Amino acid sequence: MVHAHSAGEEADGPHWDATGHPELEREVLRLVNLARVAHGCRRLRLDPRLVRSARRHAAQMAASGRFSHTWSDGTTAWDRMAAADYPDGAAETIARGYRSAEAVVAGWMARKADRRTLLDCRIVAAGIGVSIGPTGYWWTGDFGYS
Repeated sequence: MVHAHSAGEEADGPHWDATGHPELEREVLRLVNLARVAHGCRRLRLDPRLVRSARRHAAQMAASGRFSHTWSDGTTAWDRMAAADYPDGAAETIARGYRSAEAVVAGWMARKADRRTLLDCRIVAAGIGVSIGPTGYWWTGDFGYS
């Protein structure tokens, strides 16, 4: 089962390994930037704070098996971005089940809310996180205005 989503349900607990998969994360950003340039937007710059936030969330979803933007304690995407010292969060996209960067970006582009996020020319920074857990691939894109 494959899912993409851009705003939230509920998730659990603090058990994660947020080391990420840099090669997949870089490829997602490269593909998003190709779409943005074709749409007339500038490329997103990789922000390490947003990478930390996105990796942490992807790993948490994979560990808990819960697909959501909001943790069970009420922590939101904006809370996670702020906790990673990024004060100007814009949006978050999440997905699960996609097995490649190409597939997750295609899934996000096919979903109206996610496409709107990826092609929002006001957004200038991104962090991508992917975690591979017992139930497959879990993806998070965190995006910012500064």
